[in-house]
Amino acid sequence: MSIDAVTSYIEKASTDLASAWNYDDVVSLGEKAPPAAFMGDQELLLKGDQHRLWLRWFLEGLVSPHRVAADLSLDRLDVYAAALKRVDAIYGNLDKERRTRLADAITNHVFATVTQLRSAAKRDYATSATRLALIVANSPPRCYICGYAFTREALDAFLRVKGRSAIKVPALVDVFQPRGLVLRDEGIEIEHVVPVAAGGTGQANLRLACGWCNKHKSDRVSIYEAPPLASRTLTYRIGPHQLNELPNPFWTIRTMALRGRCQHRDGCGKTAKDAELLVSLADWTGSPNPTNLVVYCEQHDPLKVDRRQARADVQRLWDSRS
Repeated sequence: MSIDAVTSYIEKASTDLASAWNYDDVVSLGEKAPPAAFMGDQELLLKGDQHRLWLRWFLEGLVSPHRVAADLSLDRLDVYAAALKRVDAIYGNLDKERRTRLADAITNHVFATVTQLRSAAKRDYATSATRLALIVANSPPRCYICGYAFTREALDAFLRVKGRSAIKVPALVDVFQPRGLVLRDEGIEIEHVVPVAAGGTGQANLRLACGWCNKHKSDRVSIYEAPPLASRTLTYRIGPHQLNELPNPFWTIRTMALRGRCQHRDGCGKTAKDAELLVSLADWTGSPNPTNLVVYCEQHDPLKVDRRQARADVQRLWDSRS
C-alpha cells in the first residue's frame, strides 16, 4: 500500500467524533477500503473476525436461529423452507438451481446454530476421571491460551488431592497480563473452546486454562466483542517506556490464542504447548490495541526484566483504570 493511499484516506476521514452519528459521513467512510497498513501484521486476523461477524449477521437476518431453537417442532426442513423463501424474494430472477444451492448453504449454517442453542443447557461437568485425563493429555500441564505452566499447588487443587498446600498469589505480577491479582488467576480451570452458551459440548471441546485467561475469554469468539475499558488516562512505566493505557485483556487473549507461538524475527518455534506466551507492543509510541500487539515467548520478550512488578502496584494500576 503506497504512502499516498494512506495519506489520502487519513486526510478524508473526519476528525470530529460527532461524524460517527452522521449518516452521510459514515457512508462516505464505508465507501473507502482502509489501507492494509492500518492493520499491520494483524490484518488477516482482524479481517477474519470481522468477516465472521458479518456472515453471522447476514445469516441471522434471513432466518433467526433463536426463533427456530425456541420452537422444538421446527427442524432442518423448516429452516430450509424459510431460507428458500427469503432467497426467492431476493434473487427471484435467477435460476432455481442457484437459488436452492444458496438456500441449502444458509440452512447448513443456521441449523448448526440452532443445534448449538438447543444443546446449550447441557453443560458438561468434569468428573475426576475427566480432570485426570486432561492433565495426562497435556504434559507438562499449561494454559492452552497463554502457555502458563501450572504450579504444583494448582495441580493438586485441580485434582483435589487431600492435604494439599494452598495456592499462593505471586509477589510480582505482569503489568500487561496481570495474572495473580486474585487467587482464581493462578488456578486451573476447564475451558470450553466453543462456549457453553453457544452449544459447546463434549470432551473434545475441553481445554485446561489458567483462571485469568478463562475469565477474560468468557463466551466471546471475536476480537470485536471485547468489553469496553474505561477511557481514563494512566501513567506508568515498563522499563524505559512510559505508557498511558493498558491492553484490553480480551484483545491480549485473542491475539495469543490465534497466534499460538512466538513471533520473534529469528523464527522461534516456541508455542503455548512448551512456553509461556506474553503480549508486547510492536511500536512503543502507539496504543496497545489489536493492530499493535505482538506475541513473544519468555526468552524473546523485550520486557522480560521489567514487565513483572510488585503485586500491590499492579493492583492499584488496574483498579485506577476502572
